[in-house]
Amino acid sequence: MGVKGVLIEYGDILPLEEIFVDVGHQAGYTKSDRKLTEKAAKENEIEIIPLIQTFVISPCLNATYVLLQDLLQQTLDMHPNSNKIHIGCDEVMLNNVHDECYIKQMKKSERYIDHIQCIVNIVHQIRPGIRVLIWDDILRHDEFTKNDKLLNQLKGLVEPVSWNYVPTFHDYYKTLSAWKIYPKFFNNIWAASAFKAYPSLLYSLHILNTDEFLADNPFYDCETLMKSIGKYSQLYKLLPGISIYSSISSLFTVVSKIQNLLKLLYDTSPEYNRKYSFVRRYELDSQLTELKGFQNDLLSSKERLNHDLSNLYSKDIIDEWFDLYVIPIENQMYKAYIDFSPVFNITSWVRRPLI
Repeated sequence: MGVKGVLIEYGDILPLEEIFVDVGHQAGYTKSDRKLTEKAAKENEIEIIPLIQTFVISPCLNATYVLLQDLLQQTLDMHPNSNKIHIGCDEVMLNNVHDECYIKQMKKSERYIDHIQCIVNIVHQIRPGIRVLIWDDILRHDEFTKNDKLLNQLKGLVEPVSWNYVPTFHDYYKTLSAWKIYPKFFNNIWAASAFKAYPSLLYSLHILNTDEFLADNPFYDCETLMKSIGKYSQLYKLLPGISIYSSISSLFTVVSKIQNLLKLLYDTSPEYNRKYSFVRRYELDSQLTELKGFQNDLLSSKERLNHDLSNLYSKDIIDEWFDLYVIPIENQMYKAYIDFSPVFNITSWVRRPLI
């Protein structure tokens, strides 16, 4: 597809009705939002591929598929122009945990295939001819790749989307046996980068993963990109998120200064020195004054970012972001004040040795 489509994993933000009406995110999409998205996608000739995780309830219960049929029906009704749907099925723990699973005797791998077949049948009943995508991380295991009978049951039903978290994206596939086996069973094979998720804090891995994915992607002309940077540099200023990017950059500049100063404080006045007040009090006082200045800068940056984020995100998302990336550094500053303040209360010192 190149740049002609966008894959959207909705989670709980679709404006679902009936039995799902009370489980959706309160700040999720409205029906008007969805219509606007469909209109914009059509005008720009971009296909939206909805991604709905379908392996989330016990596959051993008939009621599971009644529920999923309703979910898929509503999802596809909101995507009238989509001729592809992604049904997830990644990172699945193939455990027969429900009592019903022991009644219906099947191997875990067989149950996985059976589930996919059931979901594809439901999808094709709703929209005949639609192409069904699935993540491939379960299929690439030996119990599948070394069992032609299992994979053959998916022939013509799904299109696997291969992905990995490895920063050397393409090196991973050089030794992946599944990549050589898939063409025997699937007419179309997709590949995707991992731009987020596990390990959530190591963003550099995701950046390297996506960068290498784009660099060798036959649909992505990096030379054209380089020639267009001048135009894009002007275009990006019009994006609604540019103020957020600017505010986050400013905030983390302050955070970096605070982290460096805290390290200096604890390096030059370790716990032993603070215990006996053997510190350079003038320098310590100067550093704590500087820290208070940074605290004011952090507050200003935080207020600015909060304002910018509120233009695009709901309060719960903003609060979560600050809890993850700002509150910890604030707590470190408060701890520093508590650790170093007692030093200034001591006005006399014992003769050495201190112990």
